[in-house]
Amino acid sequence: RDAAAPSARDAPCCVVRLRAAEWSDAAAAISSFEERVAAAASPFGRVLDVRLGGALDARTREVRVYFADAAAAVCCGPRFECNGVQRVAHALENFPEPPVVARVGDLPKPKDAALLAGDVGGECSEYGRVLDARMEGTDVLVTFATLQGAQAAAIALDGAAFEGSHRCAIALGADDAAPACWLGGLVEEDEDLDDLSKIELVGELEEACAAFGVVGTIRVDEHGARVCYDENRGAAACAAAMEGRVFDGREVKASATLRGDAARRCPAELCAAVCDALRPA
Repeated sequence: RDAAAPSARDAPCCVVRLRAAEWSDAAAAISSFEERVAAAASPFGRVLDVRLGGALDARTREVRVYFADAAAAVCCGPRFECNGVQRVAHALENFPEPPVVARVGDLPKPKDAALLAGDVGGECSEYGRVLDARMEGTDVLVTFATLQGAQAAAIALDGAAFEGSHRCAIALGADDAAPACWLGGLVEEDEDLDDLSKIELVGELEEACAAFGVVGTIRVDEHGARVCYDENRGAAACAAAMEGRVFDGREVKASATLRGDAARRCPAELCAAVCDALRPA
């Protein structure tokens, strides 16, 4: 294990929760265990320091592994193994921005899971820094260093052909939210829309938004409209085109939410940048 530099405690850290039959608080035993953890973690990258924490309960403790590189910390968490202990959970610390995981599904059945994960990670790295890519079941989990990179890849690759025939699906969360374009400014704050007005507005939006992809449900309320699409790219293209557009005399404010992630908005500027990059020259 490398000697701990003064800045080691500020380095990217993987916090691994471990369970063992028993723990010893003897200084020699703790030092020996930290050395074992460092050796077990070193295949993922250069280890700067290891620190075993106090007892969470009779059998469970957390160990912090500090790495020289963020990707090493991310890779360590789900893969860490060490004789005599069982990994229960893991988390990350000391990251300037929380890494974002994208789940890539509807992929061809892999002959080599690691190779497929590497190929998918390579495709995703065109749009942002990828810290890790690994198989989980039939999907590939790709960890991005930033939300912007994850959103850009999700827009570009959702529905794209992979190995010729498979149209992959990319989700940025675990919920079942469909890709959607959110349109604000369509309704005055104090305006009370009756059912007929909502039906008319939905019809107008359906006609205007169908140019960007296959439209699903459209919902209108006092805050604006939510236009669902079958793919992330459609929602992003709609947000890029509708931002600042005057619709029925009102300026539209647009953003998108992507598959599986109804909570985090993708700004129209990013949507436009990705859609412009994908447009044939």
